[in-house]
Amino acid sequence: MGGLGPAGPHPGREAPAPGGANRDPGGGGRGGAPTARPGGGNPVDHTGLIRAFVAAEIPNPVREELGHLAERLRARGVRARWVRPDRMHITVRFLGEIPPERFEAVREALAPPLPVAGPVRLTPAGVGTFPPRGRARVLWVGLEGDTAALGRCALEVETRLGDLGFPREARPFRPHITLGRARGPGGIPGLERLGPAERSYRGTAFEVAHLTLFESRLGPGGPDYIERGRAPLGPAADGSPP
Repeated sequence: MGGLGPAGPHPGREAPAPGGANRDPGGGGRGGAPTARPGGGNPVDHTGLIRAFVAAEIPNPVREELGHLAERLRARGVRARWVRPDRMHITVRFLGEIPPERFEAVREALAPPLPVAGPVRLTPAGVGTFPPRGRARVLWVGLEGDTAALGRCALEVETRLGDLGFPREARPFRPHITLGRARGPGGIPGLERLGPAERSYRGTAFEVAHLTLFESRLGPGGPDYIERGRAPLGPAADGSPP
């Protein structure tokens, strides 16, 4: 399925999926605890590695709207591994599993304000898939609004991570919110049943004033996303608006 709704993200960066590599924001098939639980102390994982990503959070009312959209799609016969609304986010950069000392370096690098005037105003708009043709493996909602400003935030994050030795993300940043994923290699059945209202979906606008560094702890009920740091949006480097 391709070309659903307004022009949206191309196949590109995706948020972390449970138990996999760079596979999903905005957020993986979710059960378990709430999305953003403030974390304190030393982040420790029994493997010695910390699974981490940087994301823009979505307000709860907008998440609830997206959850209702997913329910409508399910009622139309779309079969997917659905993302719980309290797990939805906009992935900016997936870091994978990294040692604790590297994680702390990332947290320190992201602490200074990003040189992008905030807040960034975004509106969920349009439904599409990755890949846009053939067997879809991810069903997403696109974003309209200050996406260029969010892109500059992602570029600054990329630069700071590069200074720490992280390889640069080769794929372009295409912000989106993941609604669901394929349950198997056959893709997501039922997408041909989507109606005009779903294809041209438009949600409530919201604002992003900071990016969040999350630790993702995998468990039998799904991932638990724990807030470990923030990258606030500040004035642009030259003092101009975005």
